[in-house]
Amino acid sequence: MGRIILDSDLKAKLHGLKEALEVFDESGQALGYFLPLDEYHKRIREKKEIPFSDEELDKFRKSRWWRSIG
Repeated sequence: MGRIILDSDLKAKLHGLKEALEVFDESGQALGYFLPLDEYHKRIREKKEIPFSDEELDKFRKSRWWRSIG
């Protein structure tokens, strides 16, 4: 897994984020999703399914950023 280190300015823009966040570039292209660590661990414990609709998953698969795992 990759790693990004946030500088203090970007961290401040997250405003103490407590829920999932969609991440886009300047052109509006979806880059991915961010889950705060507490939410990530909660979902792992609860073994929740992916919180995206079939339509959203289709959109991700068609984007140039899609990559399957496995």
